[in-house]
Amino acid sequence: MRQRTDRFIVVFATTTDAMHMEQVCRAQGTPGRLVPIPQQLSAGCGLCWRADIADRGQVEQTMRENACNCEAVHVLKL
Repeated sequence: MRQRTDRFIVVFATTTDAMHMEQVCRAQGTPGRLVPIPQQLSAGCGLCWRADIADRGQVEQTMRENACNCEAVHVLKL
């Protein structure tokens, strides 16, 4: 069984917001990926950005600099 580790999760209200985040992060080389939202959470569009907890600062900076809208952020063991 794989060991669960802390992950930084960004949830979105709309699919448009999620796709914008993915486009910006890929263009800037920001770590993480767009995945279905974990069952512990709920969000309007059902998608979230998941990254290692060590990359939280870089993800948050990318979001601020590029006007990425999110519904909430969480740290979860996944």
